Amino acid sequence: MPGNASPLFERLKTSEIGDRRWWRAVKSLARKGPCVIPALIGALESENIHLRQGAAKALQLIGSPTVPFWIKALKHPNVNVRRKAAIGIYANAFHAQKAIPALFETLSDSDTEVREMSVVALELLAFLFGPIVSPAIPRLVGLLANDDDYVVRSWAARALGSIGPEAISSLSDLKDAANDVDDEVREAAAEAIQRISQK
Repeated sequence: MPGNASPLFERLKTSEIGDRRWWRAVKSLARKGPCVIPALIGALESENIHLRQGAAKALQLIGSPTVPFWIKALKHPNVNVRRKAAIGIYANAFHAQKAIPALFETLSDSDTEVREMSVVALELLAFLFGPIVSPAIPRLVGLLANDDDYVVRSWAARALGSIGPEAISSLSDLKDAANDVDDEVREAAAEAIQRISQK
């Protein structure tokens, strides 16, 4: 990491989350911009919760310059980093079109929270950019039909609805999902059917 950033990382470790000293370190790190992003992402692996939360907040404050780093971090071996990467892409969705292919891959992540955040991010990207997300339709249909987590299934339905008429091939699967055991999935599927069927 940049040498002059090291004391700020140490300050995060030894400060209470949310106090003035912690916030000053967070904001000082954020002002350093892209040069400190790799070190901040690395800090997400720390066992020190003060450091992890501070690094996550600084990355949030840096904003859109983090997107290329988040895309790479979606393949990180540490599950906490992958979760934060999906959240970071969601938070910067207006600038994250290039993240769409990488999110396709994380839809099959072994971690439920990574899948949840990835499909939520894809739904927002579909809402913002529509057909550009259509290559994900087969994977979204797979999640809708087979994922054990109702949150993943419901957001897969919402993402298909946000893609719009280009997702017409998913209508039969959405009709099946309208009979899902979970209320939230049924509601999301019914809404998606309406959105896709609009002329």
